[in-house]
Amino acid sequence: MANQLQNQRQFFRLETLLDVKFKIPKAAEPDHDILFLNAHQGQIIDLSGGGAVITSKAAAEPGALIKLKISNLGLTSPIEASVIRVENLSDGSYKYAAKFESIGEEDVKKILGFLNQELLKQSRKLQ
Repeated sequence: MANQLQNQRQFFRLETLLDVKFKIPKAAEPDHDILFLNAHQGQIIDLSGGGAVITSKAAAEPGALIKLKISNLGLTSPIEASVIRVENLSDGSYKYAAKFESIGEEDVKKILGFLNQELLKQSRKLQ
């Protein structure tokens, strides 16, 4: 089953550790916080060109749309993603899977370039 799911993915996934700021905008309110000053903090622990797994103290419900600002990747704009699944962790934080819904082609290329570099680093450590 897991192998079948892996084969259905459009992009490969890689465990990583990246800081992320994210917002859970309310549909009825305009979002004027373009600098993410009032954003939640979290960490991406798994990343692909199509989504991420995030840990954070902030809760998000399945189906929620969130805006992500990922550190250190040089992305051109925040990524809009939908929360697919949420898991409560023993320390009171949350882990959730998010699928990228609105991301530019250039940003996908930057993410894939980062993942390729990380994969190369990891393979060198194994040699």
